[in-house]
Amino acid sequence: MSADDADRHFGFRASFDGKAANDDMVLVVDGDLTVDELELDFFRLDRSLGVERPDEPAALGLIVDGSLTVSGCVSNWESDFGPFLWVRGDLRAANVGTGGSAILVDGSAVIDGALYGYYNHGWTRIRGDVTAEVVIVEEHLMRFHSGLTAELAVAENFLVVDHPDRVQVNQWAGRPLLPDDRPSDLGTRSRRAVSLLDESFWDLNRRAILVALTEGRSLLSRSEQAEAQEPVTDADRARAALVAAGITPHGRFHSGFVVSGGDGHIEVFHCEADDGFEDEEIDMPEELRRYTEALTGAGFGVDQDPNDVDVLRVVARD
Repeated sequence: MSADDADRHFGFRASFDGKAANDDMVLVVDGDLTVDELELDFFRLDRSLGVERPDEPAALGLIVDGSLTVSGCVSNWESDFGPFLWVRGDLRAANVGTGGSAILVDGSAVIDGALYGYYNHGWTRIRGDVTAEVVIVEEHLMRFHSGLTAELAVAENFLVVDHPDRVQVNQWAGRPLLPDDRPSDLGTRSRRAVSLLDESFWDLNRRAILVALTEGRSLLSRSEQAEAQEPVTDADRARAALVAAGITPHGRFHSGFVVSGGDGHIEVFHCEADDGFEDEEIDMPEELRRYTEALTGAGFGVDQDPNDVDVLRVVARD
């Protein structure tokens, strides 16, 4: 269908590029569409839908006059441009990752994995409720006109939510905006929730994220799913005992315990987060008491270091 016809039938120009030439082509699916993958690429979109137009310019984009189901990923690797996608019904996909393309969903969106928007040349708008495992917005205008349910939302910037009261996100990194650009009460200025992602995505490297999405991998940490490794040294066993007691180990985003040493001489102490997050003031005697209780319960001998009151000396009992 020509852009001119698409405008007459659907009001295409009101939402997308009003400068499109009248005879530029738009792909239109009358009714629901189910595909394995959907690449928003000017050189691949036609072919992925089985449209053969070898001597014609690439289509401007795709209008699905119904609901769209993608068993894999809706992807756009180009940050500067890409064909648009307009779903006039609901969207269901394993993952969505887009940069230069414009995406409009009139209905709801259920994303099994991640909804990822990067760079500021494209945009994503969803008029219905959104459900996803992870939502990441990085220099990309993403607007939810209704509800949002997610395990993790990373709002680096440009995430707009019209109805904050309809948002249920377990962990936030960053803050979304309200339609009038006022900061909302949602979210946090801390980026600590990024630690819920697999460590390889902590820096939000777009290529790593897009590769994972197209391969169907979750962005969340798989540490809980990994097979437990048998402790090798006494220090390993001490670490395992502290973790089993629900005590947080030290890391990039979290202050916590450190176990130093191997077999024989072992030291345990508290350390602040690597990224310099300001923690609440630590009651160090109480913190060390928790460590001592967990370690003695696991069969270790624990004494305070005579040279440093904030360090515990730990030994394995036979």
